[in-house]
Amino acid sequence: MKFSVDLEAPFALSAYWYAVGILLIILGRVLLIFFGRFFRTDPESPIRIDRVYKACMKRIAGIERGYRSGELDTRAAHGQMSSEVRGFVQEVTGLPAQSMVYEELRRRGRPELGELIREYYGPEFSYISETDAVQAIEKGRALVQEEYKRSVKARKVRAASVFRAVINEELGRLVRRAPAFLRPSLTDRVRSNTRKWILRIDKALRSGELDAFNVHKLMSAAVKSFLQAATGTRTDDAALEALQASGAQYAAGAKQAAGAKRESGAQHAAGGAQASGRSAVAALAKPYYELEHVCRSEREAQLSIGRGKELIEKWV
Repeated sequence: MKFSVDLEAPFALSAYWYAVGILLIILGRVLLIFFGRFFRTDPESPIRIDRVYKACMKRIAGIERGYRSGELDTRAAHGQMSSEVRGFVQEVTGLPAQSMVYEELRRRGRPELGELIREYYGPEFSYISETDAVQAIEKGRALVQEEYKRSVKARKVRAASVFRAVINEELGRLVRRAPAFLRPSLTDRVRSNTRKWILRIDKALRSGELDAFNVHKLMSAAVKSFLQAATGTRTDDAALEALQASGAQYAAGAKQAAGAKRESGAQHAAGGAQASGRSAVAALAKPYYELEHVCRSEREAQLSIGRGKELIEKWV
């Protein structure tokens, strides 16, 4: 008896499934970084803020009980309240409030925080104080509650910001490794991602999700993230140095172009345009790197947003 066996061609995956696999790997990496940063390492993650808030309110209640029972005098109560309020603001906003004096808090932080700390100064450092600490405790509790409410309102915006920052980080990694001819395309993707980020911040300001102080804070994060990714650098300082150095380099090239031959004029003109573009971006980026620069009003917040939009569009 004869048997015939037809051999099947080796099983092969189509290019479509390879592409799907690569996309799933990339998506998995982005989600892993996003959730890791948002829920574990990000100082403004909702889980962490809730935990810090509850612990702070519990300690404030303990200070109040201690003062009412006589275990704490006025001086000690004011000192502990100053430490608690400063500590909470530092944990939630990242502002180094614990080490800042009144003038620094007034310039770089919220005005109400600076005023409250100034009220604490007298009783906290006086040898004997007859001031009633109950009102000071209530003011401190109210400020912590207000800061927490702002944080809750801004959660969705911060989540979107973390997601956009992760995308820029991955694109920046590609910019560092990609050949020169691919970098303009990658930079366009960084620009598009950052543009969506800024539009979300703008929408949050208009809807009341963000106040002026937090708008500038998130705008600073967006601009710094954009410049890191676009320059292919890993830190804020490196991105700013690369921006300033490239602007100076192209500016020097533009000066040399003045005495060059006419046939190379187009090339030098392009260098001059890039010099002008980089110089303009450096000027626009400056406020986002200055610790003293804050927004106090909606108008100032809108100017910060407009400056950020102009910056990413002028990048060349």
